[in-house]
Amino acid sequence: TSALPNEFLPGGIYAVSKDMALLTGSCQNEDGTPSRLQLYAITDKGKTLSALLNKDIEQGGKSARFSTFSKYDDKVFFMVEDGDTTTLYELVYGNMTVRMTGQFTCDPWNSALILNDGKIVVARDEGFIAFYSNFGTHLYDLSTDGSVSALYAGNDDFYFLDATAQTVNEVG
Repeated sequence: TSALPNEFLPGGIYAVSKDMALLTGSCQNEDGTPSRLQLYAITDKGKTLSALLNKDIEQGGKSARFSTFSKYDDKVFFMVEDGDTTTLYELVYGNMTVRMTGQFTCDPWNSALILNDGKIVVARDEGFIAFYSNFGTHLYDLSTDGSVSALYAGNDDFYFLDATAQTVNEVG
């Protein structure tokens, strides 16, 4: 839409409810590297666009990205990877406020999400899923046979896409 900056490159969309979706993306430098990660709320059947987050990226932040969004009760949880720093956020979609809830150092990930018990799940290309506490303390790893390319939140569990076998697997 015309409300987005000219240099905005859409990244993904997440439906929060039948009346609201979240649009992720980044603004690009002239050399094509991302300069800012941005999050917008789309409401009013696509007629209203509201900026929720505009985060500057570290220099050379080619790995800057949003995690998978997880909705629990009236909040949406997500993380932002920027270099070796992962920042945790929560969005209370009743009043549309985003607040940072924590930050920790983590190896680069290809997918991540926050579970309903507060644990953080991080998937890496090497075929394992790492579990962290909500304070960023490494708890344990779960080894998989393939390459985990995406994580998805469930009610009391989560799912991962095995890119090698092209299967979806549940972890409860």
